[in-house]
Amino acid sequence: MLQNLKFSHKILIAASLVVIAILSLFSVYNDVRQGAYIENELRGDLQNNGTLTAQNIQSWLSGRVALLESMQQNIERDLSDDSIMAAMSLKAIRQAFELAYIGTQADGRFLANKPTDLGKDYDPRVRPWYKEAETAGQAILTNPYMDLVSNELVMSITAPVRHDGRLAGITGVDLSL
Repeated sequence: MLQNLKFSHKILIAASLVVIAILSLFSVYNDVRQGAYIENELRGDLQNNGTLTAQNIQSWLSGRVALLESMQQNIERDLSDDSIMAAMSLKAIRQAFELAYIGTQADGRFLANKPTDLGKDYDPRVRPWYKEAETAGQAILTNPYMDLVSNELVMSITAPVRHDGRLAGITGVDLSL
C-alpha cells in the first residue's frame, strides 16, 4: 500500500509521524516536569503548614503553662485551703482547663476545683504526674493518660508548689485530648 502512494504523500506521512513523535515526547517531558513542580510546591506548602501549626500549638501551650504558673504562684503565697480553692477557681482557670488540682506533700490530700471522688485510698504523691513534676522541679507537660475522674484521655501541666524552700505539693491542670 505504501508503494502506491505518491512521493509527496510519503514525505507528508513521514513529516506527520516526526511531528507526532516530537509532540508526544514534549507532552511526556512537560508532564514529568509539571508533576515534579507540583510535588515540590505541595511539599513546601505542607512543610510551611506543619511549621505554622506547630508554632500555634506551642504558643497555645505556652499560654496554658503561664496560667498554671500564675495559679502556682497564687497558691504559694497562702497555703490555706480557702486560698488554694480561690486560686484554682478563678474564671480563667475554669475556662481554660478541664480540672485544676493540687496534691499536698505533707498529708497526701487531693484538692480540686470540681467535685471529684477518687476514694479514701487515693494518694496523689504516688501518681506519675506528681512524681514527674517533683523530679523536674518545674512546670512540665505529662504524656497523655486516662484520667481517673473523667475517664478521658488527658495531658496534665503540673508544677511544684514550694513554701519556705520546701516542697508543699504539686499543682496541676488537665487538658482534654
